Amino acid sequence: MLETAALARAQGLKNVAVTNGYVNPEPLKDLLPNLDAANVDIKSIEEAFYIKHCRARLKPVLDTCVRMKQAGVHVEVTNLIVTGENDSDENFTKLRDWIHDNLGPGTPVHLSAYHPQYKFSAPATPHETMERALSLVSEKLKHAYLGNVWSKTGSDTKCQGCGNVLVSRSGYHIDTAGLAGSSCTHCGAPAPFVT
Repeated sequence: MLETAALARAQGLKNVAVTNGYVNPEPLKDLLPNLDAANVDIKSIEEAFYIKHCRARLKPVLDTCVRMKQAGVHVEVTNLIVTGENDSDENFTKLRDWIHDNLGPGTPVHLSAYHPQYKFSAPATPHETMERALSLVSEKLKHAYLGNVWSKTGSDTKCQGCGNVLVSRSGYHIDTAGLAGSSCTHCGAPAPFVT
């Protein structure tokens, strides 16, 4: 990854990492100068979840997010909401508060619905749980989205200045009619997009 990221950067391409965030500090330090953005999967804000399901620790993941942010990397967080495992209001508010305090209120958060697969058979995440999570996370974070669901709620990006829809999403269709470069077409306010 380090070698290809450097080659891509030399050709004017952007590098985006989709990662569980479990990266040793030294290799991460070497990679950061060539990393433009990262989507980090914070599976839960609870240490017990990481020990039980990932056989890992939470702190290294959180540390990776902070190091990326401090290095100027655009960081987004994904949280897969698993029924009965990390779907409590406390989990959502603790995750929201940690992101707000450590990565900033403008950090995009993708709340993804779980569906039974492979070796895990908990019931699929109810839509009501997804909407509750979105409501709680949106109390402090400006860009919270629902994923792995078909929903009219929690898909679009709106201007923080005037409420104009900047990016409309439906399934895999994306419409950026509300953007002019990285500004709102309605009021001209800067939007959280890199052009």
